[in-house]
Amino acid sequence: MRGIVEEPAGLRYVPDFLTEAQEDWLLERLTGLEYGEVRMHGQVARRVVRHYGVGYHFETGAVTPGEPVPDWLQPVRDRCAALLGRPTAELAEALATFYPPGASIGWHRDAPAFGDVVGVSLGSPSPCVSRATR
Repeated sequence: MRGIVEEPAGLRYVPDFLTEAQEDWLLERLTGLEYGEVRMHGQVARRVVRHYGVGYHFETGAVTPGEPVPDWLQPVRDRCAALLGRPTAELAEALATFYPPGASIGWHRDAPAFGDVVGVSLGSPSPCVSRATR
């Protein structure tokens, strides 16, 4: 049947997760951050990242303690936890990823160490998706 999209099991799409004002405010905060490279399989990706709460090494899969999640991300973290029906403290990592024009990311599965994932996309038409594995 045309027009019906079946979402993968555990995936939820929330088109109005943030207001336009919330998105603009977050984009402004994220624009001023320093980001680090993503190197996978010896190749440097076009996207750059900033880890909070937990660090992750893309080449080795090593998970390490990271810089604390900043207070300004707390409202979004709280909403993400509510979406999953979990306590906020269970969302141990916040990963900010910047994709410059022309950068893309192919289909992938997040590292199993991270369990359930909520992705909030800013500056694009894909506002929020979550994947619950439990």
